[in-house]
Amino acid sequence: MNKLFSLQVLRAIAALIVVLAHLDDIERKSGGGGATLLGKWANTGIFGVDLFFVLSGFIMVVVSTKQEGSLRQSAVFLRNRTTRIFPLWWLCFGALVPIWLLKPEMIYGGMTDVNLLKDAFLIWDGHSPLLQSGWTLIHEVYFYVIFSLILLVPLGHANRLSALLFWALIVATCALIIKPGSSTYLHVILHPMTLEFVGGAIAAYAWQKGNGRLAGTSLTIGLTVLIVGISVLATRLYDAPVGTATSHIFSSWDRTLWFGTASVFIVYGFVGLETRGLLKFSGLPVKIGDWSYSLYLTHMLTINAAGLVWKKLSHPGLIDNAIAIPLILVVCVIVSWLSFIIVERPSMILSRKYIERVLRTQVRGRPLFATALGARFPHPT
Repeated sequence: MNKLFSLQVLRAIAALIVVLAHLDDIERKSGGGGATLLGKWANTGIFGVDLFFVLSGFIMVVVSTKQEGSLRQSAVFLRNRTTRIFPLWWLCFGALVPIWLLKPEMIYGGMTDVNLLKDAFLIWDGHSPLLQSGWTLIHEVYFYVIFSLILLVPLGHANRLSALLFWALIVATCALIIKPGSSTYLHVILHPMTLEFVGGAIAAYAWQKGNGRLAGTSLTIGLTVLIVGISVLATRLYDAPVGTATSHIFSSWDRTLWFGTASVFIVYGFVGLETRGLLKFSGLPVKIGDWSYSLYLTHMLTINAAGLVWKKLSHPGLIDNAIAIPLILVVCVIVSWLSFIIVERPSMILSRKYIERVLRTQVRGRPLFATALGARFPHPT
């Protein structure tokens, strides 16, 4: 299968609107005189997270299409996912630890209750990690674990959808009945946004079966639902006091209903239109999509550092805001590019080679792990 550039463009969009959402907070703290260009409306950029979740579900189905299911395939899947997520996460998270130890007030959100070990391994403990964008990675890792368990069973690609739907039904039913508190593991296990991963998987199966039929209709429906959802959130934001957490006025169920649903139709629509030759993508938007994971993790560090400089140089009025905001956005993209080529891609390749070497470790001339897991771990695509 040829690379789907539409997925990369959507990843770029998702990352950039998340950056804008966080830039609003930096502008309020660093912009001169309290005047702002972005305003509360920028918080609707949280939609980017929902789009990321749907994209993850879509991509996981696509990359596992030819896999019937086995211990080896499940192990390879987990290896690929962990080496994709953790090396860059550890670098960005580790960069914040000395700052938190010396000047915790400089950390975004002013966090004081931190469990460094759980944060490092993306284990939920009732609080967002020190690097707050990591809360989404906790949900990503949970999805990967469940998907790898499904891959253990030789269901075949077509029957795997039934397992995903059954999992979604359990999550939705139990979440409505139990209503878990934020301090328990059930908060992640039964989180409504889990349904967004499954929604992305459904979109992938629909695309594979229908080859993108009704893609234009799907995109229209998705954009319509998105506009309504943004309108609902924006109305609530403007009625709420400045600084009110978005989660307090727009619940996880709200996000799943509006932004999750919109994302499913938008992803199917984009991919379908590309498949049918009606949309073509290339250039910088695709490249930013390649760098999107780096952009998502590094932007918090970048905009906080930029905010400190901005605060020292700012003047009353909006002129410096109009200069600073696009400049910081460009710097975030440049940092993500450097992160991708210097850290993310090399660390992923090296970590996969290291795991491969460990799995091929021999004791008395016999492989210690590889035989049990199917002997060979092919290089991931």
